Amino acid sequence: MRLFIFSLIPLFLSSASNLKAQSSTFEKMHTIFKANCTTGCHSGDNPAAKLDLTGSLDEVYNRIINAEPLNPYAKEQGFKLVNPGFPDKSFLFRKCNNNLYHTSKLDEKEGKVMPIGQPALSEVDIEIMRQWIQEGAPKDKIVDNETLITQYYEEGGLPRLERPAPPKAGEGFQIYFGTVFLAPGEEVEVIKKVQLALKEKVEVNRIELFMDQFSHHLIISKFDEAESKQYPNDLQTIGSIAEQTVHLLNSAFVAITQTDYLNLELPDKTAFVWRTGNDLSINYHVKNYSESSIFPGEVYVNVYTQDSGVAEREMRSSLHIYGNFNPLILNIDNTGTDITFTMERNFNALWDIWIIQGHTHQLGVDYDMFLRNIDGTKGEQIYEGYYDLDYTFNQGYFDFEHPPIKKFEPMLTVDMNRGLIYEAIYNNSGDKPVGFGLTTEDEMFVTYLLYTVADPGQLIPVNEYSNLSNEVLMEVFPNPFSNETTVKYTLNKGGAVDVALFNLTGQKIHQLQSKKLPADNYQITLNKNEYNLNSGIYLLRLSTEQEVVEKKIVVFD
Repeated sequence: MRLFIFSLIPLFLSSASNLKAQSSTFEKMHTIFKANCTTGCHSGDNPAAKLDLTGSLDEVYNRIINAEPLNPYAKEQGFKLVNPGFPDKSFLFRKCNNNLYHTSKLDEKEGKVMPIGQPALSEVDIEIMRQWIQEGAPKDKIVDNETLITQYYEEGGLPRLERPAPPKAGEGFQIYFGTVFLAPGEEVEVIKKVQLALKEKVEVNRIELFMDQFSHHLIISKFDEAESKQYPNDLQTIGSIAEQTVHLLNSAFVAITQTDYLNLELPDKTAFVWRTGNDLSINYHVKNYSESSIFPGEVYVNVYTQDSGVAEREMRSSLHIYGNFNPLILNIDNTGTDITFTMERNFNALWDIWIIQGHTHQLGVDYDMFLRNIDGTKGEQIYEGYYDLDYTFNQGYFDFEHPPIKKFEPMLTVDMNRGLIYEAIYNNSGDKPVGFGLTTEDEMFVTYLLYTVADPGQLIPVNEYSNLSNEVLMEVFPNPFSNETTVKYTLNKGGAVDVALFNLTGQKIHQLQSKKLPADNYQITLNKNEYNLNSGIYLLRLSTEQEVVEKKIVVFD
């Protein structure tokens, strides 16, 4: 999918005879190949690497898309000639990259830079090729904004994000996403899947997030294997609530930042646990506030790992959104006075909370959180929105662009049967009401939490309790679905199991299972007609004695 679609201007090549309006980005790629790669190398009866780049658009496209390279090292790394969605795993791009992107730097085992014996491709052509692959390498669409790319490389623009030092060898790895080129005043929110290709389970004890000064937020999420297969590989532009919902359904939040740098060093004996088959996604929201310069949006994530078995608890995350999966009910009237919205969250669990953070857009003037009493009233206040980003002092106002991040050290044990209460205060003096939305002109009411599951029998320190391996692993496929879907779950420990379906208001509408079960694999078929399900969003909740696993599911006609 393309961030912004413009008419592609004529391509001026080395001679007037080559002047031609391109009808697709791949036609541009085809022209570049013909002009630079077919003389003496990738043509004739015995082309280099057995790759013939002559022929029609269809012929060349079919020869390179998802095709295995002949180079042994590239094949061993799992590269394709063109891997749609993944430029750094596309051998053809790596051969042409010429060190423009460090993530696609050619290993000496991959051979020489293309084109051999001729000048390297221009930075403009290399960037257009990368954008084309990143956006799915379509055959018949224009997916790049050549005007912006050409202006940026030939005339200049705002500086790129300086690459931070990556983790040392054996201590982790670095993830890069970019580049998103924005014209002055343009705003976009995109999501890109990142393939981890983990060979074994890893424990992540620290994450660093880096993004540009104009960025609004950066969200890192984790896909399970089945969910990753459902989510597209190409760059996704988030233009609607529905598109954001599809992403929410297929991933679990890991970390969020609204600042250009965030360092998450997890408490001792805890870790995020990423398993083979897990992938990540980068949700990046950015606006170019410059009035005259092109902005190159980029993101870096440093992931630090430790030896497997060091952590005793798995760090988890939760995102609580006003409206209980129907955020569109958020509506701030333009009264010019403070308006308070409240949401509650409670369910059968005991959490040790490490981090909490509130989130609004520009109409937010305060954000507070309270423990919920057993009678539903507000108890102790645990979060004050007037604090600064590091929660070190009360600055006397709520900074919606840099809301406070409160860490509990030691972690705060919360009986989620009683739960939490969140209050957000807004003031809209504009000319119209403002509702939930994805741009900075819209509004949100969201709480982000990092926590571990506490021991329900005895409240003990985190470093004395071992709860790392999930008791329950659950997946739903297909999701969304129109007729029926299959709920599969694995119990790593036997005991009482409760599986139920809830509607948007939090009301239980179907009890799917409630019994004691031994450790094993199970599945439930959820039929739309049998359970009389209308189109919409539902919450599937699986509870054991020590764990609650939730999945959002979508039913459509």
